[in-house]
This record gives sequence, C-alpha cells and structure tokens, in this order.
Amino acid sequence: MKARNATWAFCTLAVAGSPHPGASAQSAEVAPALDYLSLSGVWTGNMSVLQRGKCSMNRSGRSDARVKFRLSVDENGALVARPESSLLVTNAGALDLGGSRAASSGLPAKPWMGRVSPDLVVKLQAPGAAVCQRQPREFSVAYVGAIIEKAGRRQLALAANVAICPDMACSFRIELDLRQSSDARRKE
Repeated sequence: MKARNATWAFCTLAVAGSPHPGASAQSAEVAPALDYLSLSGVWTGNMSVLQRGKCSMNRSGRSDARVKFRLSVDENGALVARPESSLLVTNAGALDLGGSRAASSGLPAKPWMGRVSPDLVVKLQAPGAAVCQRQPREFSVAYVGAIIEKAGRRQLALAANVAICPDMACSFRIELDLRQSSDARRKE
C-alpha cells in the first residue's frame, strides 16, 4: 500500500511542476519591458499623398514631401507628434493635412495624438483642413502603422485613407515613412 501512494504522489508532483504539452522553456520567459521614452525625439522622412478619388492634385496623382516631426512618448505609450516642417502636399490654399500649414507659417502646429502599443503598433489621429467648393472643412486623419528596427535604426511607417471632400469624391492615401534621428538614439 505504501508503494502505491508513493508512486501516485510522485506522478502528481511531476505533472504539477512540468509545463503543459507543447510549451517550451522560452515561452515561460518574460519579454523585457519596452522603454517607450526612448521613442521620443526627432523623426524625419517622407510623406506621400496618392490620389484615390476624382479630385486631382497634379498630373501624376502623387505628391511627395520631406517631413520632420518631434515625437513625445510617455512611459505608458501615449504619443504626441508635432509637425516641425511644412507638409506641402498639393494646392496649398486648399489642403492642410495634419496642421502643417501652422508649422510652416511659424505658428504652433496642432499636435497629433495617439498611442504606441507594446508590440510597437502605432495609431495616431491628426487634424486636417480643406476647402471644398469654397467651404472650409475640418476633419481627422486616422493613421495606423508600426515601428520596426532596420539596419540598427528605428523606422516608423504610417498610412491613412482619407476622404478630404466626400461630396466631391476627393479621397487620398497618405503614407509616412520616418526614421528616428541618430541623436535621439545616442541618449539611450
């Protein structure tokens, strides 16, 4: 009788202490916490606006510009992005994507607000303004993207589809491809 109880106790301990089938020792490790603060700083790159609707922006249907942003990310992943350079896209009198006109005129730019998740997915809301059939219109641009590390440098790719003037079938795809300044990375 004692032998049976000893065997049973051994089996119970072995099952309770072992990982469940298919689990590996690596899955039990905890990933290091993301240092959100290290994402703050200057990010520069390109902005492309691609025509998707009936409104034309130029003969090619595409406009590109160099852009610069100052990102502030707190320890919880809350993100504020401020445009620091002109985002001249098309008819400067009719379209302002993300408060850029203020930045190019010397006025404070409207901040873009969002969040960085632990898996480095980024969601941002940017203010926009347009003139549609001589009527001013404000709207919000919802960007979604991710931060990746490539060749030892952080990159942020964001994209949004936006209906600038819905009644006129004016819609565009906006793509941002940014790289974190090397000065910001040295502070880590």
